Amino acid sequence: MDDTLSPVAERLRSVSPEFHEHVRAAFFEKCPETMLVFPLHKQNVHADMGRALSFVFERTPVSGHITDEMRTLVTQLGKDHRKYNVSPKYFHPFVEALRDGLFSLCSDLSFRYLVGADTALGEVSTLLAQSIARDDSAGIPRNYSATVVDVQRRCRRISVVRLKTRTPINFQPGSYFPISSEVTPGIWRFYTSALPATETGEMEFHVRTNPQGMSSVPLANSRVGDTWLLGNPYGRVAIDGDKDVLMIANSVGLAPLRSLILSQVGMLNPARVHLFFGAEYPGELYDLRTLWDVASTSPWLTVTPVVENEKDPWWVSPTEWCTAPRGLNVTEHGTLEEVLPRYGAWTDRQILIAGPPAWIPTMRDALVRNGTPPQNILYNAL
Repeated sequence: MDDTLSPVAERLRSVSPEFHEHVRAAFFEKCPETMLVFPLHKQNVHADMGRALSFVFERTPVSGHITDEMRTLVTQLGKDHRKYNVSPKYFHPFVEALRDGLFSLCSDLSFRYLVGADTALGEVSTLLAQSIARDDSAGIPRNYSATVVDVQRRCRRISVVRLKTRTPINFQPGSYFPISSEVTPGIWRFYTSALPATETGEMEFHVRTNPQGMSSVPLANSRVGDTWLLGNPYGRVAIDGDKDVLMIANSVGLAPLRSLILSQVGMLNPARVHLFFGAEYPGELYDLRTLWDVASTSPWLTVTPVVENEKDPWWVSPTEWCTAPRGLNVTEHGTLEEVLPRYGAWTDRQILIAGPPAWIPTMRDALVRNGTPPQNILYNAL
């Protein structure tokens, strides 16, 4: 702990709500006009900034000079921040608000930690500004507009929303996008397109509703003609081509893996893929019919459905998309972390995991305990 800025990171975590409110209030006091750009609900304005800074400080020497790994992360954060479409003139007052909040809440820490944190914050702000300016100069759009062309409620909690972008977006299968919409202004959430990039701009997103969520319910209830905003894509899981592939999808975590599967259709030598598609109830296997259709013409693809409960409660409201033709692979019962070890250690596979962020470590640990080499396991960390 003594050789990094971990004490500063720990303090920011312990006072995260206060830090967030302090920075938000200071920034809006200096630049009140920016309130039109950011969410109406103050808890959503740069909600992750304390966590992001803590992550950087924890991995930064006391000198404050950030590592190459953190420079890469900060550069990506700058690219992502462009989606707000805020003028560069607001960057300096925002950094000053961060600095004011940092020193107000960490003033009792050792002086060397405060000096190091100030140095690190200066390097972070420079990298952010350079990243934004570089992409602006390169003519990379700050965000993309997309029109909803179809909405399907596959079951009570999951909708499939199809869109068409005005400008086709070039991205790798498995990339994820920050997404907002005209009914969720200023609120951005990450989703992965379930389709690979197309020349005509078609995209598909799978949305699982959270009753307490401020974004998922409006997005799931989108109507044809609604407009979504997409930030630039980043992060990805990928098929390396040298090994057979095990894919593990929990609920709408199917989207990035489906994109990877579809990207292999038509290839001369596709990798062999075994997909385990998990859901809480049978009626929430919301894209099973599509998977079976692909598997029926793709001998390299095997699909195994996994459900935690054998029967649907009344409210699940499944549709025809949730069932497969009779006589195909038998559905497994249990959680994914219970079922996968029954098949062995998967030592010869590249393993791709996608699902709720809080669940991914549980799935990974279950595989490793059963003998799976940790280096074989990949996932997107949001």
